[in-house]
Amino acid sequence: MKLLAAIDSFKGSATSKELNEALLAAVDHPMITEKISIPIADGGEGTLQAIQEALGGELLSAKVPDLTGALIEAPYLITDFEGQKTGIIESAMIIGIDRITPSKETICKTTSLGLGILVAQLVNQGIEKIIITLGGSGTSDGGLGFLAGMGAFGITKEQQNPLFSTNAIQLEAALAKLANVELIALADVTNPYVGDQGFSMIFGPQKGGTPDLLKEMDRLAVSIAKDLSRYTSSEIATTSGAGAAGGLGGAILALGGKIQPGFATISQLIGLEEQIAQADLIITGEGSLDGQTEKGKVPFGVAQLAKKHGKPVFALCGKRSVEIGAMASLVSGAYAIQLGPVSLSEAMNRENTLQNIGITGSELVNLFLEGVSYHD
Repeated sequence: MKLLAAIDSFKGSATSKELNEALLAAVDHPMITEKISIPIADGGEGTLQAIQEALGGELLSAKVPDLTGALIEAPYLITDFEGQKTGIIESAMIIGIDRITPSKETICKTTSLGLGILVAQLVNQGIEKIIITLGGSGTSDGGLGFLAGMGAFGITKEQQNPLFSTNAIQLEAALAKLANVELIALADVTNPYVGDQGFSMIFGPQKGGTPDLLKEMDRLAVSIAKDLSRYTSSEIATTSGAGAAGGLGGAILALGGKIQPGFATISQLIGLEEQIAQADLIITGEGSLDGQTEKGKVPFGVAQLAKKHGKPVFALCGKRSVEIGAMASLVSGAYAIQLGPVSLSEAMNRENTLQNIGITGSELVNLFLEGVSYHD
C-alpha cells in the first residue's frame, strides 16, 4: 500500500516537509510498501519550498526594502513550468505581518513598495510568468506601493502608506513593462477592495488600524478604486479578491494580472491530484483545524481530492476545534497530536511537534490497517 503525507506547515513550529518526513519515518507496518512525501502549501508559508521540491529550479534573492523600508535579501524561485520561465514570490517574505508589531503607526507607514521592486527586477530578467502569493501581508496600502515599485507615476516612494497621499495614478509605464509577462496572484480570500468587507475594514484591525482611521482609509480607497478601474474592464471596488493582502489584489488586477485560488494553483503546479489518485491512504493536516479550514486551506483541498478519487484521508493538527465545518464530512477522522495538557510554547516546540505527529500518525495508520486486515 502507498501512504501519502501532504501536511501543511504548522506555522511557527515545523515545515510541511519536516512534518511529512517525521510522520512517514515513524510508520513501520508491513502493509505499507511505499511512502510518499508531498510538501504542500496554500500560498502562504512554505510555498516556495513546496514548489521547488516538485519542480526544481533555482532559489535566488534580491536586495529590496521590506514593508518598513529596511533592506532585506528577499528570496524568490526561478523554475520552468509548462515550458515557461516562471518566477515565484512569497509576498509575506517581503511585506509579511510577522515583520512588524501592528499599531496605528505601522499601518500609516508600511508599504508594499519592495514587492513591486522585486517583481520589476524579475521582469527585467526576462521572466515570462510571475506568480505572487498574497497570504500573510502586513500592509494595507491598497497595493499602491507595489504599483510605485512597478514604475507607476503619481504614487510616492517614500516610507509611508501611499494611500494617504495619492490623488492621481498613471499606470502606462507599469503596463508597458508587463506587456509580455503573465502576472498571477494566489489568494483564497474573496473580499472586494472597499466597503464593509473591503481590505481596510476587514484586514485593517489586525494590522493596527483604529475604527476612525480605517473608515478614512476606506474612503480614500473608493477614489483609488475608481482611478485603477480606468485601466481594466473590472470594477476594482467590487471585484472578488481585489481586497486580498491589503488591496494588493486590486493593484494586480489593474495591471492586467489574474487572481487564482492558492491551493488549486499550487496543487496543479506540483501534480498533487495525480499523486493522490495513485495512493491508498492519505494523511493531511495543518496547525489548527477549525471553521476556517474549509476556506481554501490545504487539508480541505487535499481531502476534496481524496474524496474525488475514493481514497481514505485523515487530518492531523496541533489544535482542533469542536466544529471543523465541511472537513468533517470529507475525512475519516481529524485528530490533534498533543499527548496531554501542554502550554502553547510546549505545543509549538518543533521537536515536540515532530515527535507527536510521528506517534499519532503511526498509531493511526496501524489502527486503520488493522481494520483493513480484519475486513479482508
